Amino acid sequence: MRRRAFITFLAGAAAWPLALRAESFPARPIRIIVPFAPGGPADIVVRAAQGGMEQRLGQSFIIENVSGAAGQINNAILRLDLSNRSKRQEAGVMAAISLTVNGQTYSTDVDPDTPLLFVLQDDLKLNGPKFGCGIAQCGACTVLLDGKPIRSCVTAMSRVDGHDVTTIEGLGTVDNPHPIQTAFIEEQAMHCGFCISGPMLYGKAFIDQQPHATEADIAKALNGLLCRCYAHTRMIQALVRYAKESA
Repeated sequence: MRRRAFITFLAGAAAWPLALRAESFPARPIRIIVPFAPGGPADIVVRAAQGGMEQRLGQSFIIENVSGAAGQINNAILRLDLSNRSKRQEAGVMAAISLTVNGQTYSTDVDPDTPLLFVLQDDLKLNGPKFGCGIAQCGACTVLLDGKPIRSCVTAMSRVDGHDVTTIEGLGTVDNPHPIQTAFIEEQAMHCGFCISGPMLYGKAFIDQQPHATEADIAKALNGLLCRCYAHTRMIQALVRYAKESA
């Protein structure tokens, strides 16, 4: 999981120019925006790759740290989606869809291509699943569909019609948390908590199917999930605790 996070940062933030031809770039410095504060993991990776990119492409780079840039981009995408949904609603491109979320049945008229995540956040006001990337690469938007983890940012509402959806809010309550939530609390596994739907729900689905899973098995099951705070080790420890207590 940690290796995948490092590779994703490298590929997404810095390495993409390496696949392009040098002559395709303008004769002025290329600006790379790092959406994190200086000194963070993404910033370190980009700056470490800067020399190689400049040498490969014969082009200079200017690296600028803009904290909150990722959130601004995500908000712009959400605003665009809401605008498109409004236009499609006016055009009559809607469908009646019913689903069960955290034990309660909901019916809504919605564009069938609308991502499940947007309905969960905008209509049902559930903030557990997060918009992290919008392309199913980080796992922050994870929910359980009929008990199996999916990325809700790319799952159309048409796919969940008549099905059961569980978000992280549906696992337990503050007064009566689910054992996996207790394990994460005991291990202090969360840092900012933005990504936690992914590790917790993927981990739960995996361990419930394989209660005797080893630490290596659990780490492999979480491959493909990103934690930008690099709390992977504590999350795996929490899942190991959950597996032992559930066996």
